[in-house]
Amino acid sequence: MTFKFGPIKYAVALLAITALFVFGIFSRVYAQDDAINSKLSETKDDITKLLNIKDDLTLNPAQKENLEIELKRKIISNVLEISLDQVETAKSQLDKISMPETDEWNSVRDYLSNLLNKDSQYYQDTQNIFNDSPGLNLNELSSFVKKLEEKKSTDIDLDLQKVNVIMAELSMSDILSVTDDRLAKVSSDINKIYSKKLTQNQTLKKMFNQASEAVKKAHDLDDQARSMIINVYTNDTGTSTRDFVSALKEKILKSKEEAFAASSTSTADNKIKLTVTSQDLDNYLAGLATQAYNSIKNAYDIFVKMSINVKTYLK
Repeated sequence: MTFKFGPIKYAVALLAITALFVFGIFSRVYAQDDAINSKLSETKDDITKLLNIKDDLTLNPAQKENLEIELKRKIISNVLEISLDQVETAKSQLDKISMPETDEWNSVRDYLSNLLNKDSQYYQDTQNIFNDSPGLNLNELSSFVKKLEEKKSTDIDLDLQKVNVIMAELSMSDILSVTDDRLAKVSSDINKIYSKKLTQNQTLKKMFNQASEAVKKAHDLDDQARSMIINVYTNDTGTSTRDFVSALKEKILKSKEEAFAASSTSTADNKIKLTVTSQDLDNYLAGLATQAYNSIKNAYDIFVKMSINVKTYLK
């Protein structure tokens, strides 16, 4: 193989191809269709109108009440429609996510599908109840909204977050595959540079080793996250699953206790009994996924730095 440029330019060319895009940190954006975006915009406008009714001096009390009821019903209807669409979108995305064809992963898919089906059914049932109750007064509408918001914020939104975190984690394998290919290419470039004795400076080799460690860490975190998924988010109740969850909860609890002790300022605080909730488990999984993405990003940051500064390292 013949190169038409000098050693330094050759090395620059080798490492320049390692400058790939840097992956975003644990972000997964799902496009919403025009109908939903229109509903969101419409709902915001209606909320503004609702807030302005009380200050409208052209309306008598009866007119204000009728307008409030009309707008509140419209807002509630839109919120239910948007919320149901969010769940249905998550269901559609879950169906498209690739999972290993094993009993363990089939159980995970069933577990997540059951969650979303339950949430979808709740919104459908609530829509039916609402549509069959056209005579609700303002107090009844307020009570309806309060109950809906409580269910949405303390239950369904958390289900959606859980599913989205798991789907983001499951996409990690594709990202790691691309990263491994890039790491192999950089390794080949590095070996060529040192085998041709283009430099005695060990900086490039040290930086490559740092990138390798970052990629290895990402793989380790991905393995931990996947082990957690098949043991926590599953319909399986076997002994090994229970033991895994128990050990994980103890680990999370210990971390919470250490953090609480460090921030506690009174004896009374020390008597508070800490527990591990379902949301603590979700947050732990999100933390593993985020750390894995960060490690991949760190590797690419190093690749880019190697490429940009290779002339300096070859002096």
